[in-house]
Amino acid sequence: IELMKEGAKLFLGTHYFENYCYKAKEGTSFKRTIESARVIENTFLTANFFPDQSFVFEVSSTGFMRGQVRLMMGSLFRLGKEDISLTELESSLKFYDPSFVKWMVPSSGLILHKTELD
Repeated sequence: IELMKEGAKLFLGTHYFENYCYKAKEGTSFKRTIESARVIENTFLTANFFPDQSFVFEVSSTGFMRGQVRLMMGSLFRLGKEDISLTELESSLKFYDPSFVKWMVPSSGLILHKTELD
C-alpha cells in the first residue's frame, strides 16, 4: 500500500497519458492535468463484503479520457505487486510505450463521487 501511495503522487501535475487511454479517438489530446491523486484508507464507503480495512484511490482532474482512472488504478495495483517499479510508472507518463502492459481494473469498483462545472 505504501508503494501505491508513492505511485499515486507521480500522477500529480500535467503529463502525457496516452498509456492510460482506452480506444482513443483520432485527434485526442493526451496531455492532461491531475489536480489530486492519493491512495487513502477507506472511511466512507461501506458494503457487507468489504474487508475490515480497505483503501480508495481518490483522483481529481478537469477531465479524464475513456478508461483513464481504471488504467491508472491498474498500474497502481501492478506497482503494489512489484510487477513494475516507480521508475517505470513515472516513464509511462512521459511518452507512449506500446510495450507498457495495461491492466484495466473492473468498472464495478469505480464510483464517481462529485462533479463540478464552471
